[in-house]
Amino acid sequence: LTTKQELRPAFPERTTAGNLPGTRRRRMMTSGSTGVPLEFYWDRAALPIMGGTEWFWLGWAGTASWHTRVLITSPAYFYDQLTPPRPFHRLAAGVLLGERTARLPANEATPARFRALVAEVGRRGPYYIRGYPGSLASLAAGLAADGAPLAAAPRVIGAFAETPPPANARHLEGGVG
Repeated sequence: LTTKQELRPAFPERTTAGNLPGTRRRRMMTSGSTGVPLEFYWDRAALPIMGGTEWFWLGWAGTASWHTRVLITSPAYFYDQLTPPRPFHRLAAGVLLGERTARLPANEATPARFRALVAEVGRRGPYYIRGYPGSLASLAAGLAADGAPLAAAPRVIGAFAETPPPANARHLEGGVG
């Protein structure tokens, strides 16, 4: 069994496959929701597989790539430490597939900021939410406490990383969905 504590000091020298060319490496990290973020390299060659998986999930969930994706993920500082996607890929996703993404860092996801974001993206049509279960549940609990409805309901809410525990799922259903 290898732990994160063993991997962290070994990154990247002892954790990256030697046959993975530098041009295919994209520096990423986990959200740090369980303590400290874990850095890793993602192989850019996996992008078509990841995209296909995303499209399958969107269809299964009853939404589409041209619906605005609202990401409530990692803290704001997280994005400053990553290698951004290549500009051509972002342009192609927007022009060819109609993808639009609105990000709200988890540490800035207050009910007021989320309501403002939903009011903005809801004018463009349907949207869906992706995020980590704990961040989504915390936001949903705050929205439920407010009692005010959202300007537009999301098509679907999807959790990254793990299935939300039953208590968090109830918050999501009551506060956002």
